[in-house]
Amino acid sequence: DVERKFEIELETKPYKFVGMIDTLVTQDGAEISMLEHKTTVNPLDDLTHPYFRKLAYDLQINAYHMAQLLMDEELEQTIYDVVRKPRIRPRKLTKAHIEEIESGEYSGLPFASDETPNVEVGEAETPELYEMRLFADIIQKPNEYYRRVGQITRTQEQCVETYKMLNQVAQDMLDAHRRGHWHQNSSACSKFGSPCEFMSICCGVSDPSSDFWRKREGSDLSGENNLSVSRIHCFFECRRKYYYRYVEGIERNSQKPLALTFGGAFHECLESFWNSTRKGLEDE
Repeated sequence: DVERKFEIELETKPYKFVGMIDTLVTQDGAEISMLEHKTTVNPLDDLTHPYFRKLAYDLQINAYHMAQLLMDEELEQTIYDVVRKPRIRPRKLTKAHIEEIESGEYSGLPFASDETPNVEVGEAETPELYEMRLFADIIQKPNEYYRRVGQITRTQEQCVETYKMLNQVAQDMLDAHRRGHWHQNSSACSKFGSPCEFMSICCGVSDPSSDFWRKREGSDLSGENNLSVSRIHCFFECRRKYYYRYVEGIERNSQKPLALTFGGAFHECLESFWNSTRKGLEDE
């Protein structure tokens, strides 16, 4: 199955835990593995890196294993397909680059058509040229861009603990709604050197009703009483941030970062691949 959605009733009404599993793979006619797609900026050659250690006990894995168990389809393991985001950036073209382009190639790869980009020395690479150079780099160093990590398991006892935790989170959210109190976690105002998107509101220099803000795009499996992993992570990080993002449902009125665009494109490509693979198997 590809993109399987699910809903799990929680004891704390009216909340439900909701999610969407990227891919479920049946092995040997019985065993079920969950295949998840991740993007990262971290190196892929060291499985002791904190990023990979975090994957082993990630909330999403706990919750999705729990959900499958409650749906009477216990998972044998989770497998991660991890892609590293490119480190190379578009560059300015030199005379040597222009000469290569005029010869019908770039980065050692031929152009898809007889027409070549009309560029000059000193100009930045076009998206097509950057894509060709990135593709050539991936071909030369595939292990720097892709790694599969598997055999991540959960016991039934761990799944039970996860269910209890989700109910407690739902209760905390219910209390926050009833009290109207969404306290700020000042330690989360800056993350990885970047300020929280709602810092200007919390500092009193921006008004949520101004043109600087808009209603959030995308569903995130939407519904006020639906709890997803991303919502839970946000609630843990800062309740004030959760309030603006999911209760008020606002975001900055600006273009999404390129990193998010890359991640979304990566997920779409893998989903298309698995859908095509499944269709091919059905046709045989």
